[in-house]
Amino acid sequence: MADESFRILLVEDNPGDARLLQGMLSTSGGEPFDIVHATHLNQAIGLLERDAFHAVILDLGLPDSNGMSTVDRTREPAFDCRVPIIVVTGEIDEEQADDALRHGALDYLAKNDLQPENLVRTLRYAIQRQRTRNSIEDADLLRRQFLANMSHELRTPLNSIIGYSDMMRHGILGELQPPPYAEYVDSIHKSGMQLLALIDDLLDLSKAENRMLAIDEKDFNLTLLAGAAAGSMMSQVAEREIRMSVSSPNGSVWLNGDAPMIRQVLLNLVSNAIKFTPANGDVTVEIGVNADSSVRLVVRDSGIGMPREEIERAFDAYLQVADPYSRKGDRGTGVGLALTKHFVELHNGTILLESEVGLGTQVTVTFPASRTVSDGIDGLRH
Repeated sequence: MADESFRILLVEDNPGDARLLQGMLSTSGGEPFDIVHATHLNQAIGLLERDAFHAVILDLGLPDSNGMSTVDRTREPAFDCRVPIIVVTGEIDEEQADDALRHGALDYLAKNDLQPENLVRTLRYAIQRQRTRNSIEDADLLRRQFLANMSHELRTPLNSIIGYSDMMRHGILGELQPPPYAEYVDSIHKSGMQLLALIDDLLDLSKAENRMLAIDEKDFNLTLLAGAAAGSMMSQVAEREIRMSVSSPNGSVWLNGDAPMIRQVLLNLVSNAIKFTPANGDVTVEIGVNADSSVRLVVRDSGIGMPREEIERAFDAYLQVADPYSRKGDRGTGVGLALTKHFVELHNGTILLESEVGLGTQVTVTFPASRTVSDGIDGLRH
């Protein structure tokens, strides 16, 4: 960095303070700084939108802005340009410093106790941290784009596999001979459908991470939806030799939201509960209404539970946890819970996972009262 020239936007309306800061940077003896001075926030925002800068030194008290609104208004163009903001004020104020950092500043300095070496070091570190952050964001963007592109590419041959295997299953061109081929084709079709569901999840996760996923909001009966989703998994329940029940203490509970998304939330949570529950265990699904009219969706199991470190990372995308009851020790993709969290948050909801090793796991999804359709809830009918 020592051989580079850094372009700094100094936003300071006090001429004396501006000269002081410019003097500190010009006599630093290290990196050369090209300083552009703005006295008003609107002027600074215009410069940020037109020109490239390595960092912004921002005074909170300006003729056209004051306090944290100054940081807020600077943050948007600075964030778009990926430029760090360093706040400078007359005196150190710990509460104000914390506020500035929460509002998007990368650092906070007091003019009355500022030394040239401290200002230069702060600028250098801020620029380096921003570059590191930019590199991580660029890599993450490439990963998401690759994932989305690969998912699209995989769908084309997979649709052919599913389509032709379905024709063969139904004997469109004649009965399969010898008979064992029919079992093989069923297996091919089932595996193709499972892979298609995974690809759809990957595409949805990519859209959610890029904030491109929209919800189709309609009123629907959450109680019926939960019963149908659980019912579609009874073959897995029977295979595992466990018990599953669905209850709704408030009767029929209606919700405003995207029913297919919420169905996927239910399927993901119930599927996980089944996967980690041993034979003779229990999985329960409960739909209820809280005292504040928010709606809760609770999935409990009596399975093996999770250690604390896994709970903290459970909703991380692509985290793989082995199925302890699979003879092959199959691992999931880690997509399901991450996508579940995105779907819940798109509905302004929250998701809480509680677990204890050896006792089981409970996942509670809460939708705000604003999504509750009160006329559709037996306990809240007008």
